[in-house]
Amino acid sequence: MVGVVGWRTKAVIQRGMANVVEEHWLEADGLRLYVRHFAAKNPRATIAIVHGFGEHGGRYVHVAEALEARGFDVWIVDLRGHGRSEGPRAYVESMDEFVRDVRAYLAFVRERADKVPLFLLGHSLGGCISTLYTLRERPALAGLVLSSPALKLGADFSPAKIAAGRLLGKFVPKLPIEKLSSSSVSRDPAVVRAYERDPLVYHGWVRTGFGLAFIHATEEIERRMEEVEVPLLVLQGSEDKLVNPNGGKDLYRRARSSDKHLEVYEGLYHEVFNEPEKERVLADLARWLDAHCAQPAASSTARPRT
Repeated sequence: MVGVVGWRTKAVIQRGMANVVEEHWLEADGLRLYVRHFAAKNPRATIAIVHGFGEHGGRYVHVAEALEARGFDVWIVDLRGHGRSEGPRAYVESMDEFVRDVRAYLAFVRERADKVPLFLLGHSLGGCISTLYTLRERPALAGLVLSSPALKLGADFSPAKIAAGRLLGKFVPKLPIEKLSSSSVSRDPAVVRAYERDPLVYHGWVRTGFGLAFIHATEEIERRMEEVEVPLLVLQGSEDKLVNPNGGKDLYRRARSSDKHLEVYEGLYHEVFNEPEKERVLADLARWLDAHCAQPAASSTARPRT
């Protein structure tokens, strides 16, 4: 079931600017999902953001503010089991659950958004989920933006390791197997410290059931990359140690989209929007969005690179 559980509006004062942020709760599979809305006046387009594994939408407020300043309406969901949303922490046994979250989320956004182009932006695991959703649902999107998408298993996943993961994921799905390295998130020590101290970030173990769900998702995406036909932008750091950078590169190469672009940032780690060069990345994103909107931005604080 998809529905609105409740909502409220609050004024957020940051850097001397007043931004109106609406907080909503929507329902999917009986779970309450938390959604932020950064409302632009007379928006040129709507951007729906899907975060990565273990984190939450609050880590994308600076991205939302930069885009809202350019006239984009921005929404950010906390996936089930993440941030303020309900559900077992950072655990599903099928990516179908996250795909249903995105389906409910985008239906919720479409009901409330102006009749303007809709872009879906997914980071890391959110990129995997957004790609699966696009493949399965064939939504009417103005574009799909993938930031460091988790689309492919790492080179260290040998056939034996994958076979063991399938077995353990099936019979002992709650078995802890590894933790993510916070030092690999960004080269900015302040970002890493904030990540480590954030109570809404999941700092626990990745479990085998989730690992098996991820294996199945990457296999489906690998089989179907050619089916991606929407305008596509892939943003990827060359030194990403948390996902296999070849996933996004392969999707760019194989997607049937006639309108596609890959931007690889030399030396950047996983969270390209949180690296010291984040202003450059945000400017590249804004430039691509501007080019895919009928109405250009009148002015902006995040200007395209020259």
